[in-house]
Amino acid sequence: MIREISRHEIDLSAANAQVEYFSEDIDLYVGALPRTNSAVGTLFSSARSLLHCRCAIDPTASTPETKQIFQLAMEAGAAIFSAAQDTEGRTPCRIGGQTVELSGAELLRYASAANWLNSIFLAIITRNGEAINAINATPPSLLQGTESTYPPYIYSWCETIRRFVARESGAAEALHEAIAATDPEQLDPRTRDYTLRIVVPQMRMFHYLISSSDASEFNSAVSDALEAHKAFWSANADKAADPEGYLALGPLALSCIARDVGIPIEVNSEYLPREALADDLRP
Repeated sequence: MIREISRHEIDLSAANAQVEYFSEDIDLYVGALPRTNSAVGTLFSSARSLLHCRCAIDPTASTPETKQIFQLAMEAGAAIFSAAQDTEGRTPCRIGGQTVELSGAELLRYASAANWLNSIFLAIITRNGEAINAINATPPSLLQGTESTYPPYIYSWCETIRRFVARESGAAEALHEAIAATDPEQLDPRTRDYTLRIVVPQMRMFHYLISSSDASEFNSAVSDALEAHKAFWSANADKAADPEGYLALGPLALSCIARDVGIPIEVNSEYLPREALADDLRP
């Protein structure tokens, strides 16, 4: 049975205004890439925001503009982690139709655990094998060495995805460590709700992805993750207007993996753009 999960109410006129705002930013940052390597970091942030806003007004991701921003966000994320792995030299990266030589030393500060997760999710969604491999080659120590600090679970969660993508053993063990580290009593009260409503449901999806042959269990986890996503991002007016909530990036990536290995996705939702699930994001 197909489950329907409606998206929280979004002000589409505001989303359209955000599209215009972030589009201008992206034109500026893409143009600056040959001169300023650090523009890749701000480009990645703006491209993700634009992607979420475009999905708000194009929830199936069927227009060329939405498909193009999926690709650009993926390219920017892959470039950060490809370059950051070589802090002594420069790495040629293809971004927005141009090849730029990027300094790893300049991009190291953007190679955070949170950016890694978003980057690998985008590469999985766009089914770009080269980008997946480049991002997944990032040493775990690099993620822990950035200026940004994150709760311990995020590093185990990154390691779970890394091992799975690399087809290495130990993904289940890393997942167990990640889940154990999300004990509500151990979490920072300021981010506890985000962790329990956004991150933990993704971990449950992954658990059923690797441990169950029953499609209904995975789909129940998808449904639960989207309901939790909706609850978090509709809790107040500020959250409801945040582009981050317009698209469920993590659940979308995990659902793409499931679909590609033969698990039917029996959940319909604007949080999971149909064209992205169907591997049809080529502009």
